[in-house]
Amino acid sequence: MKSLFCLAPAILVMSTPLEACELTASFFSATDANDLIACMDDTFIHQRDDDLSSVLHLAIAASVDPSVIDAIHAAAGTYWPDLVEQQTAKGATALHIAAQNSDDPRLITRLLGYGADANALMDAKNAKLWGDRGTSALHLAALRPNGAAFVTALLAGGADPTWKQRESEAQPIYTAAKVAETPDTLAALVAFGSGDHAINDPDAAGNTPLMAAVANDRPQEVIRFLLHHGADANEANEDGTTALQFATSYASDPAVVSLIFDASEDPCVADESGRTAQQLLMLEASPLRHDKALTRRFHETCIEAVK
Repeated sequence: MKSLFCLAPAILVMSTPLEACELTASFFSATDANDLIACMDDTFIHQRDDDLSSVLHLAIAASVDPSVIDAIHAAAGTYWPDLVEQQTAKGATALHIAAQNSDDPRLITRLLGYGADANALMDAKNAKLWGDRGTSALHLAALRPNGAAFVTALLAGGADPTWKQRESEAQPIYTAAKVAETPDTLAALVAFGSGDHAINDPDAAGNTPLMAAVANDRPQEVIRFLLHHGADANEANEDGTTALQFATSYASDPAVVSLIFDASEDPCVADESGRTAQQLLMLEASPLRHDKALTRRFHETCIEAVK
């Protein structure tokens, strides 16, 4: 009786004729979990589409129920180690797709639990994704504005928070700083090993996470977090540009400029082109060019104080 009971679920899920199964994104998105599970025979498991996407890539991209991943794992058998590390034409493994596109961080946990390489790289010679090679799943998750749950799932599974992309030399904490809407993702990276030292680790152009955050007009609480964890407002990139100069050029919140002003030893320093934060604030492109309080503060500090 026990064996008959165990067979019942398999009988119930065979509602999709195998010939109706399609290796397409639209099929995976429109088909429920039980019908997808019914498709997982040996032939279907081994198929790849024109983009070299496998059933696993498409299932993850469709944010399927984790039970579908369990079924793919079971059906793949000894083929699973190859399947889980297969790359699309753009160099993405299923884990990369889960980190970037899925709606459910449990899919990341499932893949890692089934042996996916937490530090696999998008490194295809014919596909410089995101303008860079050597992109990890953690970099992609960090690029989600509210991706803390996905970042945490990857870090818990062994993802390296210190890995640098090949051309940009950006660590995940740098990519997170560019898009963060809250400090949550940054906090996860710091807690799992990026450490406070990475707060000032620059990219290839000398830009720090603080510079990335202010240049992308991130919220005040993100800037506060970076400064609290040791971000150095006095660092300058290859062009001699400081975080304060980025702030007066791009920030829309005067409180952000004030925070970085307070943290700067010399708020009047010029970049390699001879431009100061005060001068950049006065440009037409500056969102805060009409802020009287900031204008007065810079004038008092950089003009009147040096007379």
